[in-house]
Amino acid sequence: TQTHELNLTLDDLLTVARTGSTKERTELELTALVDHQVADWQHRFAEKHRQVVVTTGRALHVIATPGLVGQVIGILLDNALRHGRGTVAILVQDDSVTIEDEGPGIGRERAATLFDRPLDHQAAHGRGLPLARRLAESDGGRLELIELSPPTFRLTLVRR
Repeated sequence: TQTHELNLTLDDLLTVARTGSTKERTELELTALVDHQVADWQHRFAEKHRQVVVTTGRALHVIATPGLVGQVIGILLDNALRHGRGTVAILVQDDSVTIEDEGPGIGRERAATLFDRPLDHQAAHGRGLPLARRLAESDGGRLELIELSPPTFRLTLVRR
């Protein structure tokens, strides 16, 4: 199943790279998509003795590409696992997904360039957040850092 979903995501990414958008946008129930992504990540967090907690407010249906949204959420969860600490809290509310961890935070100087592509193309890190933002924007949404400490990101999608 994961291989099939990865193939679909890669197809979406290639379409975005070629055309600047995807033709796979559809109506999504945001809570179900987040729950699916979190289920894929739970064991990785458990191995590090950490957890992911999802809270759902009034969630709206959105128009988005499942593979792209899943990829953005995956990048945010991966960053929280690698760079954060403690529990990762996810709030699904209206047309957005907010992800926060208990990490040390992001300095103002670093925050100013957080979504910039790395200058060193050989760098082993620094590609995730710029990619996540481009994916969100290519699907009509936006990804932003809304709090420096604790580090909090919000993905906002197009309402149905």
